[in-house]
Amino acid sequence: AASDVYKRQEPTTAEYTVYNTTGSKVTDLYLYEVGAEDKGDNLAGDGLADGDSVVITRDVEADKQADVTYVLEFTTEDGQTQAFETLHYETTPISLKSVDAAAGATPIAFAAPEN
Repeated sequence: AASDVYKRQEPTTAEYTVYNTTGSKVTDLYLYEVGAEDKGDNLAGDGLADGDSVVITRDVEADKQADVTYVLEFTTEDGQTQAFETLHYETTPISLKSVDAAAGATPIAFAAPEN
């Protein structure tokens, strides 16, 4: 039915639950489209303490969602900045890692921290 087709075109919201598992405070957190000139607001607010989390949502038109790639960039209070530059439009938990834990590998994990 025509209504079913319309429903599938409804935009879904991307939701990233970002956990700070770096061992220190995250002072800056940005999620922006690759190539954007403006990073947008600092999503860490007054700072995201170790162990805390923040939910970031994005809404993009349904027909553009497959083409969107985000950069997730974060800075810890020791001044170390890391970025993950191929984040897709999806709903996923993300754990931020310390520079030492990342050790040249990816600075995030697509998982909630294990307690």
